[in-house]
Amino acid sequence: MQGHYPSCTNHVNCWCEVKRYGHIIALGALIFVIEFVGSLKIFSGSLSLQADAWHVVVCNSMYASAAIAAAMVKLRFASHEKAELGAVFVLAIGLLTVVGIIIFEALGRLAHPPEVTSSIMIVVAAIGGLLNWRPQHVHHGAAHDHKGHVHGFAAIHIMGDKWQSWGVVAGGLFKLGWEQTWPDSFVQAYVDP
Repeated sequence: MQGHYPSCTNHVNCWCEVKRYGHIIALGALIFVIEFVGSLKIFSGSLSLQADAWHVVVCNSMYASAAIAAAMVKLRFASHEKAELGAVFVLAIGLLTVVGIIIFEALGRLAHPPEVTSSIMIVVAAIGGLLNWRPQHVHHGAAHDHKGHVHGFAAIHIMGDKWQSWGVVAGGLFKLGWEQTWPDSFVQAYVDP
């Protein structure tokens, strides 16, 4: 069956959607660890990296919600529509929370910019951007019968995550080239929401 894992031989035992989200969550956990460690003051001190790392946690919460929704539908605990609505609701609440926290932190850092090591920021953000290509590939390979509203929303979100990392790289390059401290906060306040 095209777009399914090899262990999936028919629709009755098809857990491909849950497995696909599990794969994306594992990749997200790796990206989180790399970006969070890279954002620490002993390395780069970058709010952009820190915000991107916490954004990955919110994304993983959404993917976990989508996996739970898929499992609930598979086990017939909920209808497809209700399960998708719950998953989208979890994502919306998480994203709004992160956006508020990041904007608050960015405004504080614009007023009192900390020192940011842009070379480390650039390298770590580029690694995050490169790693975000894999979840997009995994998600895109889903079978047609697993592509609902949550799938479409997640696909757009994964693409945005990838470009967010490259926005952090751009902010790091700007800071490196002009020796200004504000681009880290500005780029994150602009890119993350």
